[in-house]
Amino acid sequence: MYLFDDRSWRTQMIDLKPHGTGMLLARWNTRWEFSNEQEYSSDKWDAQETTTVSADGQVEVKSVFAGPRGASTEPLHTRTSGPSSTPVRRFAAPVESFLCPAPEFGDWQVFVPFLAQQGHEPATTVVLNDVSPRYRGSN
Repeated sequence: MYLFDDRSWRTQMIDLKPHGTGMLLARWNTRWEFSNEQEYSSDKWDAQETTTVSADGQVEVKSVFAGPRGASTEPLHTRTSGPSSTPVRRFAAPVESFLCPAPEFGDWQVFVPFLAQQGHEPATTVVLNDVSPRYRGSN
């Protein structure tokens, strides 16, 4: 699943895997930050954070920063600039924190928590109209 910001830039990718009956595990969650449109168009991110979750709740968070002196794995809140030897963060968490119900076809509501992580506030209701396709051509 890809999430987009208000500029229609792809800023997050979440890989979901079946977990148990009727649930999906967000096993990879990668977020990108871009400083301008040219860098976005070139797929040159300023920061990339990838969270990996195992089926038993082992979490690994790796942050990589592109800067004038190369990539850094230092967390965003402590980064100054340039490369870093800061280790990848690893910890245990309840696997339930990374689960969502497997949706039925057309049920996008189960993904709302992922949108909320990026600050989006989806409408409480969406009206979908089932229409017959119109075929163009000669008969």
